Amino acid sequence: MVAPLCLALPAREVGAIDAAVGRRTEATNETGGSHPSLWRGAPAPSASLLMCVVVPVRNEALALACTLASIAAQRTLQGAPFDMALMEVLVLANNCTDDSARIARAFAKANPAVRVHVDEVQLPHAQAHIGHVRRLLMEAACQRLELAGTHGFVVSTDGDTVVDPHWLAAMLQEFEAGADVVGGRILLDSRASLDGVTLRHQRCDAAYRLARSRLEDLLDPDPADPWPRHHQHFCASLALRSQAYRQVGGIPDVRFLEDVALVDACRLADLRVRHSPLVRVRTSPRREGRVEVGLSWQLRQWGERNGAAAPMWVEDPDVLVARVMRRRALREVWRRVGANAIPSTSATFGALWCQAQETSADEPEAPKVLVRQAIDRLRALIAFHSRGMAPRQKNSSPQLEACSAPATQAAK
Repeated sequence: MVAPLCLALPAREVGAIDAAVGRRTEATNETGGSHPSLWRGAPAPSASLLMCVVVPVRNEALALACTLASIAAQRTLQGAPFDMALMEVLVLANNCTDDSARIARAFAKANPAVRVHVDEVQLPHAQAHIGHVRRLLMEAACQRLELAGTHGFVVSTDGDTVVDPHWLAAMLQEFEAGADVVGGRILLDSRASLDGVTLRHQRCDAAYRLARSRLEDLLDPDPADPWPRHHQHFCASLALRSQAYRQVGGIPDVRFLEDVALVDACRLADLRVRHSPLVRVRTSPRREGRVEVGLSWQLRQWGERNGAAAPMWVEDPDVLVARVMRRRALREVWRRVGANAIPSTSATFGALWCQAQETSADEPEAPKVLVRQAIDRLRALIAFHSRGMAPRQKNSSPQLEACSAPATQAAK
């Protein structure tokens, strides 16, 4: 659903709230960890704390209440109310010029059963980016889980995102099945309007990536990430064990794509990454975002293409097959003889595969193909390797059909 608009406070009231709370203009410590002054006033974590949800916020006054309401409305997979004693929420309003922090505090006051801890900070320009803010939040979440003694799960979403009612319960199910990292499916708010060109490219991109994921599962299945699965691991819907977070040194302090870098580090460490279709959120399709490179940037790029017929070039599926088969062969050797028998400095398969990729980096780049050609080829490869699945299963996703439809139909 579309987030309802929240009424903005008069400027004098916002100023009075800021004065009462005391805005801080601070940098984080030199190690890039949590800042000692953030959440100083928050109560000690409960001994039952299992999931700490982090929400970075910059000027999200129009959407934040809906984000928090969706977290507060969590249910079990059987439909019963989720045990709120198992979770808490950390909201960090950074460099805001609106009343996001006031809205979060008002929500916390009105919903005492949900432990929502709000803080705000004015960061210097060099640190005022999502990677740094996300690290502040995740470090604090990890510390609180460790203080609780539960070594639970660090969970991330965004201030313009509405999570599914079973979001946390579905994550817990994946963790109980053995996952170390869970990436959830991120869908666009279906009631928000996108122009036909942008929607067409977005659907083609999703169809292509889902088909790639299906083919990879057929060629080199990952026991930690079985089909059905998807392709997304972004912080609008991402969670990991606190021990896993510590093991890889935390989320990188980079200006954008910090979530991709975090999951890459987890894969290097051979942690079990699950792309669960049961863990779902809906996020804003706005084009003016809060990061330099992210969903809003991608939607803007697609929208600026020269009409619906503008070509969209992607990797040739045959190149993907060759790479996946090399990875499968290397993995089989790794499993058969073990790390000690392979002449490499890599202590994990993930690091060994990364090393193998680097050795082939100087090879000429293969020509790209049009996305529709790639999807057709992926469909054929999926049909061949899945040995006679029914046509509906063969396509694996409604997005494949939407991509082939005329732009006017795809926009419906």
